[in-house]
Amino acid sequence: MTASTKPSVPEMEAIAARHAHLLQSSSKKGLKPILIGAGVVLYLIFSWWFFSIGHVLANANWGIAGSPMKSGPKSRSRPTGQWPFRTSAIRRSAKIRTRNGLCSTSKR
Repeated sequence: MTASTKPSVPEMEAIAARHAHLLQSSSKKGLKPILIGAGVVLYLIFSWWFFSIGHVLANANWGIAGSPMKSGPKSRSRPTGQWPFRTSAIRRSAKIRTRNGLCSTSKR
């Protein structure tokens, strides 16, 4: 025979009556969302001051703000297909090193 571990309804009510302070909601639970909201607002105010966002927005040169978008990407930012560097430049530098005797594999 197996014993039941789940208490009956009268037993649960008796436990709840004895330990009513454990089952009551904490007053801190109501403060948590308010404190989080206040922290976010304070953080935004501090960030606005620290990075001088108002000053930057007020003194920005808005006439040139769209220029990078109009001109398109620069040729330097486009991939050349020879990643990470040009192999022809490596071959040239290797030839120069072997001619000057700077390479350890060069024949003397």
